[in-house]
Amino acid sequence: MLTCSRTVKLTRHQPDLKWAGDLSKMMQVSMVGYAAAGAFLNLSTFDLFYHVLAIVVMAHLIVRNELKKTSTATEAEHATDADTGDQTFGSGGKRNRTTGQNPVLGGASGYLIKRR
Repeated sequence: MLTCSRTVKLTRHQPDLKWAGDLSKMMQVSMVGYAAAGAFLNLSTFDLFYHVLAIVVMAHLIVRNELKKTSTATEAEHATDADTGDQTFGSGGKRNRTTGQNPVLGGASGYLIKRR
């Protein structure tokens, strides 16, 4: 359920990944329905839950990979001229001149995490 919620949040402002957000919402409803009806089902439908989990995880991995591709492309587009010494990126952050690393938002609480 948490992976579905994360996928929905990641795809909220991405029109090309809307399908993954919709799929995650549908999988949440599917898991709730399966849990509610699970008491009345026999073991022939036992594997369905694992199939739903696999779909959720694969959709989340695809979304993360696509966002990683677009973020590197966005950083390359927003890089400024080398003469100024500053490079700004789509997130509004500045390149750290001492370490040469770009600030990246991430983590569960959104703190800045250094890119390795």
